[in-house]
Amino acid sequence: MFFIIRTFFLITVCVLGFLAYTVPTYAADPKHTISNPAFAARLVKQSIPDPVRMEAGSTKTLIFTFKNVGTATWNAGLKNYLSAYTVEPRYRDSLFRGTNWTSARQTAKLPGIVSPGQTVDLVVELTAPEKPGEYIEEFYLASENTTWVKGGYFYVKISVTSPSIATTTTEAQQTTSHNSEKTSVETASIGAYHAQRMFVNKKQVEVSGGSSIPLIMGIQNIGSQPWNGYTLSVTPVNAENKAGVTQFVSEKTNVIAPESVVREEFEITAPQRRGVYVMRFVITTDGATTPLSVGTVTVNVIEDASIITESEYAVQAEPLTRMAEEPRIRVGIWKDPPKGVEFVSDEDSYDVYDGETRVGTILPGVRVSMWQSSGMYYFQGGELSFSTTNYIRLAPEINPRAVFRLPNYERLLSYRGKLSFNAYRGAVEYRATKSGEGIYVINDVLFEDYVAGIAETSNEAHVEYIKALLTAARTYAYYIQNHTTKHDTRFFDVLATTADQLYLGYESEKLMPRVAEAARSTRGVMVTYDVDSNPDTLSEIVITPYFANADTRTRNWNEVWGGGSKPWLISVPTVYDQRDKKKLYGHGVGMSARDASLRAGEKGENFEQLLQYYYTGAILEKMYK
Repeated sequence: MFFIIRTFFLITVCVLGFLAYTVPTYAADPKHTISNPAFAARLVKQSIPDPVRMEAGSTKTLIFTFKNVGTATWNAGLKNYLSAYTVEPRYRDSLFRGTNWTSARQTAKLPGIVSPGQTVDLVVELTAPEKPGEYIEEFYLASENTTWVKGGYFYVKISVTSPSIATTTTEAQQTTSHNSEKTSVETASIGAYHAQRMFVNKKQVEVSGGSSIPLIMGIQNIGSQPWNGYTLSVTPVNAENKAGVTQFVSEKTNVIAPESVVREEFEITAPQRRGVYVMRFVITTDGATTPLSVGTVTVNVIEDASIITESEYAVQAEPLTRMAEEPRIRVGIWKDPPKGVEFVSDEDSYDVYDGETRVGTILPGVRVSMWQSSGMYYFQGGELSFSTTNYIRLAPEINPRAVFRLPNYERLLSYRGKLSFNAYRGAVEYRATKSGEGIYVINDVLFEDYVAGIAETSNEAHVEYIKALLTAARTYAYYIQNHTTKHDTRFFDVLATTADQLYLGYESEKLMPRVAEAARSTRGVMVTYDVDSNPDTLSEIVITPYFANADTRTRNWNEVWGGGSKPWLISVPTVYDQRDKKKLYGHGVGMSARDASLRAGEKGENFEQLLQYYYTGAILEKMYK
């Protein structure tokens, strides 16, 4: 007899491109001997909530996401790899052993190389026994031949029912019933184009370099638009996040209607050099501006190929962009909250920092309060309560795009009714300015989430104009962040008002989905100019002001603000503003929003043409992936 204490929390985690998970449940640890405390883990997600319901004889795949909270790196390619063993009693044969288990008492390995602070998915396939009933399967993570992993206990409640009489016969379900691994739904959304991997027969493979790997994959078009043919390709990515040569594995010319499922049988070639690789599969189809992700397969190459035909640097980075990764931006969203700040996460757990020191974690749905008095910051929420002279920061534990709310912040716009724009993505800080002039709530957010939350156009505007405006806004924000010091003493880059750009965050994304989609379709694109007139050097990211409407023309930079000229900001005719006898409204430099919108609608110009008209001689470049 053993006793289990559980606490349940409700959470929805919306990660673009992936299925929402539920928060794991926690239980009393059966106390294994931890001989090496450098190996420590924490369960953060479980893909299907307890109780997991299964028909007798059926197969279901669960994904348990663990965070490496120790100091040792986990490496699936080494002898001390991590996996989970059955416990209570220890090393028993499981009635639920699936085809991806190492043995009846040991699950598959945790894949890849997982550094401290990173997360990894343990895929556990369960095959239900024939006897209906209520079961509890208990596991404990272990580093092979090394130690039990501190915090590595987890379990799942399973309710097994008698098989139903009716059976389905779709191809995807037939394949799953024959022990093909059904992964968590892995999706990518590109406008009306969506792809979902329904199943794959292998998610982890161990082979010699250069070996052929046969795979079976089911893929569904879950978007609203048909695919006019498609190409399926795969790219290996090594532990250093460098991508190798893409393999094209299948090409179809027939139309794939929405909801249709296609079955692909093909072979891929393993990388030639030893190491752990993530093989990233994508669908490319007409209409989708970006390839649609259909998941990954982990390949552990245990030895080099007998003959290496590629160079020493065969695994190369993908085509270079200016920036290795998407930058972040800090936005001042609320000055001098009169009664402090209330915070609650909608999705992810949030790590709490006293300055730069992590002091604990707040679970989703837990409301916390922060306030300042006599130079001290105070924090109260969940099991945490502290005061400090440092600023306070809350950052998502897993999903950098997680949504949080500030319940006591009422940000209303007269033309938006009673909706309060008080939800944002990413991290938040509560800190005073250097000068002591006040205290700000700062949203530290990924750049594209910032752009998607900009509300300086309507959702009904012409899409090419929206793209042009957001590209100018993205460029302007990056320039202000990196080439001015206007907000440095306040510890942020831009204000969330029209003093810089009107940023309304997550509620704006929901309210204006076409604007958010335009942000995604122009991801990473910024305006540059060959400032030094040297074709051998990179063009510079330049400032891109815009305004409401002109009279007959835009203005030169130095005509309005003096100083030296900026050759991309010279006067150009605003034909539609002039035609409609408009007066100048705004500073007049750069792009006239009204004129650009009409050029897109009446002249049919795309966003590149619009930007290159108002920013003379401009070049558009994708700065990050």
